Amino acid sequence: MTVDARQFYWTAPPFEEQPLFRAADDVVAGWMELANHAQSELEGFGIPATVLVADDRVGLGADPGAQLIVCNARPFGVILTWEPSIRGTEEFRNIVLNRSTTSPLLRYVAEGRNLMTEACMAVLSAAGFSTARDHFEGTGYDYRVLFAPQIPIIERE
Repeated sequence: MTVDARQFYWTAPPFEEQPLFRAADDVVAGWMELANHAQSELEGFGIPATVLVADDRVGLGADPGAQLIVCNARPFGVILTWEPSIRGTEEFRNIVLNRSTTSPLLRYVAEGRNLMTEACMAVLSAAGFSTARDHFEGTGYDYRVLFAPQIPIIERE
């Protein structure tokens, strides 16, 4: 059974009060099943996808493609991101390490990640997954996969 991760996010105590608040193991198992289902859907559409636990290799050095990150703490649930292969290059690492915030390459990667994440969300939505784009503390978005379709797209008439 999949539990709506937003219920945890909205009702969890503030991080400052309880930084170690975690979802129950059975709830996380449901999110893992959802992430695996979404991974299969994306890969069936030709999009490389990896399921990660929030503690895994998230960010620089992660496998390129869609990342379905299962979070047992804030932001909770299944979060979708895109990892472009260019982030693994020495040129990109140097820009990050030198804090070159005005770099055209940095802007290109940020915009491309957003576009690819939106495209993955559109594919999952078209397949019948419930998805949401929630504001992330005013600086960006969490792209959420909430529920799998009741009836797989291949079985619909």
